[in-house]
Amino acid sequence: MGRLREPKLDALESFGLPSKGDERLLRFENQERYFQVIVDREAQFRQRSRSDDDEPSLADELASVTISEAATPAPAPAPTPEPSVKASDDQARLLLAMRKLREGIVASGRADAFAVRAYSFCIRAAILARQMPSCHPALLHLLRRLHARTRPSAADRHAFVGYLILDMACRQADYGAAFRARRAYRYQDARMDGLLQAMVHGDYHTFWRMEATADPYQAKLMEYAGDRMRRWAIACLGRAYFTVDAAFVAREFKMQAHDVIQAYNLPWQHDGHTVIIRTRTIKDQMTRLAASCSASVGSGAGTERKIVVGEASATG
Repeated sequence: MGRLREPKLDALESFGLPSKGDERLLRFENQERYFQVIVDREAQFRQRSRSDDDEPSLADELASVTISEAATPAPAPAPTPEPSVKASDDQARLLLAMRKLREGIVASGRADAFAVRAYSFCIRAAILARQMPSCHPALLHLLRRLHARTRPSAADRHAFVGYLILDMACRQADYGAAFRARRAYRYQDARMDGLLQAMVHGDYHTFWRMEATADPYQAKLMEYAGDRMRRWAIACLGRAYFTVDAAFVAREFKMQAHDVIQAYNLPWQHDGHTVIIRTRTIKDQMTRLAASCSASVGSGAGTERKIVVGEASATG
C-alpha cells in the first residue's frame, strides 16, 4: 500500500495567529519571509482582479512608500460585477495573513524600517480592498508608535495622516474627530480643507471636484461618503429644478441618470436626454402667475405716481 501524500499547504496558512499561541512570527526572519509571500500573493491577486488601470499594485510601490499625486483625474466609478467565490476566498486569506504579520510585529516589539514598510503595505491593501474598519487600529499604531520611533519622510507622514482624516470624515462621518486629528497632527493641505468644508456643508459639487483630483487611495476612502453626498444632491435638485439634462445628473452624481433613479427609488422620469424631476402643478402655475401680476401692478403704479407728480409740478 502506497504512502499517503501530505496535503499541500498554502504558504499564507503556514503560520498561525500569534494571539492564538503560534510564536513563530515573533522571529524577525520569519516575519520578513512571510511578508515576501504576502507581497507576491497580493501582486497575483491584484493582477487577476484588476478592472481599473488607475488602481495600482502594491508590490510596485514597496521600493518607495511615498505616494505621488495623481496627475490625471480619476474616472467615475462604474458598477462592477459581483466578485467570484475564489476571489473572495483569496482576499480573505490575504487579509488574514496581514493580520498575522501585524500581530507578530506588535508582539515582538519591532519598530524599525521593516515594520513601517509592512504596516504601510497592509494599510494600503486594506484601503484598496475596502476593509478599512479592520485596519483602522493598524493605522493608529503606525502613526502613534512606528512613525514616532523611525522618523519617516514628511511625504509618508502627510499621506497616512491624510488617510486617517479621510477615514474619520468619510467612513465614520465623524467630522469633529477629523478636524481634531488635523489639528493634533498639524496637517496642512488646502485640498483636504476644501473637502472637509464641502462635506460639512453638503457641497456635493466641490466634493466630486476634489474626488477627481485625489490619488487612488484617497478616492477609495472617499467612496464611503459618496452615498451621503448623492443624497444631498437629490434633496437640492428636487427643491430647485423641474427638469435637468441627463448629462448634468451624471456629472453631479458620478452615476448615469437611470442608475440614480433605480438606486435611490426616485419618482423622477428619464426621457432621453432630459430628467423630469417634478411636473408643474396648478399651485405652481398660480403662484407664478400671481407673482408676475403683482410685479406688473407694482411697476404700473409707480409709473402713475410719477405722472401725477409731474402734472402737479407743472400746474404749480
